[in-house]
Amino acid sequence: MKKNYLIALSFFMYCGVNAQNLYVVNDVNFDSEFFIKELNPQTGATLSTQALTSFTNNYGPVSLDYLPATNEIIGRIAYYINNSLWKYNVQTKAETLLPVASSVPLVEIIVANNRIFAVSDKEVQGIAPAIQEIDGSTGNVLSSYDFNYGGDYCPISLSFMPSTNTIFGIIP
Repeated sequence: MKKNYLIALSFFMYCGVNAQNLYVVNDVNFDSEFFIKELNPQTGATLSTQALTSFTNNYGPVSLDYLPATNEIIGRIAYYINNSLWKYNVQTKAETLLPVASSVPLVEIIVANNRIFAVSDKEVQGIAPAIQEIDGSTGNVLSSYDFNYGGDYCPISLSFMPSTNTIFGIIP
């Protein structure tokens, strides 16, 4: 008999999944510091907890995804504090902040085919939103593609569908 589980993640705002486990980062509104928890995806049991040291204010990592090529959970810094990728190595537990060479704020991060893509919020400058490929080791923008849907808002809740090699999202 196969059992299905629903894991409720109370007070956790952002999560990333690697091949074995689920990683969640808390929302500092409920706690005094940021931490990352590694959870068993079958049972929801906490496997490890580690305080995050890259954040000294109320703005932590959001829009998390897993980058298999480097075994890292990646995300961006909340509320446009700076244009940086946050990287957390699952094996070594090391954190890195990588400045991104983009002149516009990053909104969403997604990994597709071991490549990092970010939706940039160009609407704040009166330019159409775009998706940019980001080099995960240098922070350089490798390519940029404007959206041609005629709207002013950038897509959110990004997902990647490997079978069609397509990144898609919701336009609010």
